[in-house]
Order: sequence, then C-alpha cells, then structure tokens
Amino acid sequence: MLRSKLLVILFSCGLLLATIQQAIAAGYQLSMLPRYSTEEIYKRITPLADYLKTKTGLNISPTMT
Repeated sequence: MLRSKLLVILFSCGLLLATIQQAIAAGYQLSMLPRYSTEEIYKRITPLADYLKTKTGLNISPTMT
C-alpha cells in the first residue's frame, strides 16, 4: 500500500515538472494596458522585454493586445 502511494506521488511530481518545463520553454508575453497607441506601447515595452530576456534567459516577447 505504501509503495503504491509512493509511486503515485513520484509520478505526479514528474508530471508536474514536465508541465512546468513546457511552460517555461513556451516563454512569456509582455503587454500593457492600451492607454497609448500601438506604436507607443511597442516602443515602451520592447526594451523591457529585451532586458528581461537577457537577465533571465527566458523567452519574453512584447505583445500587442
């Protein structure tokens, strides 16, 4: 009984780690509230996205909504 519970816990942890790794590999999108024009938003968030990308090593891209 204890062995089967341990196997379920280990399987769950492995599945969770695989899911987290996929989410990190997919990257992040950076956006802001549409208070400015699309060009202004892009001009403001692109340097921040580039900075975060270099500091974290994650795929961070500016996104217009």
